[in-house]
Amino acid sequence: VKGLREGLREGAGWDCPVECDERWAEYDADEVLTAARVAGVSAGHGTLDSAGASDEAKQAFQRQLDAALGHWAGLEAFDTYRAAAESAIADAAARSGSGRTTVVVSSAGTISLAVAGLLADPEGVVGLWTRLQRVTVNTGVARVVVGRGGMTCIAVNEHQHLERAAGGEDPRGLITLR
Repeated sequence: VKGLREGLREGAGWDCPVECDERWAEYDADEVLTAARVAGVSAGHGTLDSAGASDEAKQAFQRQLDAALGHWAGLEAFDTYRAAAESAIADAAARSGSGRTTVVVSSAGTISLAVAGLLADPEGVVGLWTRLQRVTVNTGVARVVVGRGGMTCIAVNEHQHLERAAGGEDPRGLITLR
């Protein structure tokens, strides 16, 4: 983790502290898939590693993962994950305060859940989260501002930095999902 922190500081040119907060950790997709198989929700045996084999394999895996996430969203483990994401973004906002910036580096699932909580009414968070995490680019940027009325999400999944990084090449080669 220390190397990651220093890499972030150096790469971004930051002269500020970098903290590690485990509440921003991604969910364990293999654990989610296993829970769905045990419950009989999903019979597929794809994994994150096997999903890249072909377009058909990717689509089959996405259907399997969507079903598994729907099942997982009803379990206590998801409630714990959701509470962690909600408290992590609230704490980040509290540390930042009005007019200051806090950068959070995480993965698509956790960022999507935190953003879904800001965009959806409380009953619609799970549905919005499952749709967002499916299309959120790893390295995508979500922007949340803190004002007198609390937190507001003003942008989701920005990834123009990949176009700049690709130079004249096709930026889609730099995009990964999940």
